[in-house]
Amino acid sequence: MIYAFSLRSVSLFLGALHFLFGLSLYLFPQNVGRTLGLLLRNALAGRLMSLSATIWATLLCASIDLGELSQARWIITLGCIMLGLSVTWLLVELLFVRALGVILLLAAEIPLEAAFWEETPWRIVISLLAYAWIASGISMVVTPYHWRAIADRLDSNPSFLGKGIGAVFLFLGALLIILSFTVYPA
Repeated sequence: MIYAFSLRSVSLFLGALHFLFGLSLYLFPQNVGRTLGLLLRNALAGRLMSLSATIWATLLCASIDLGELSQARWIITLGCIMLGLSVTWLLVELLFVRALGVILLLAAEIPLEAAFWEETPWRIVISLLAYAWIASGISMVVTPYHWRAIADRLDSNPSFLGKGIGAVFLFLGALLIILSFTVYPA
């Protein structure tokens, strides 16, 4: 196990995050759309996100069980540091989206691992959320321009798109919070 969190605590935390993001997007779609548009183009925010992803990936490489590759741990850890720093330094355009994608890919392990050990059929909800993060993360890393276009559409038509996406996040957050108190064991 990499992370030792219960399914209930993961579901409650992710439900609260999704609910708060959905609520802010539903109530203030213009402000959130403008903020997202500014973040996507901000080089400093992109570098900070990229450095955060590099630190997280480096700590994972340095601490998890690598099996047969454990003897090459220092090479893998050094490669992770070099790759992360070179991406942060050389890849400035839409770095925030790419780094957010890497963080989503790293973060997807937490709900997947929490759901793996539980014997409830409702664990599929949090597993599907993690796989949605994985698909989104891959898409953000590979095609960040697509995500910039989505943010531009959200900024140009905030009431329709913002309220729709906000309602989806609100529903998902409420569902995860309800599941954490009713179905998922403590």
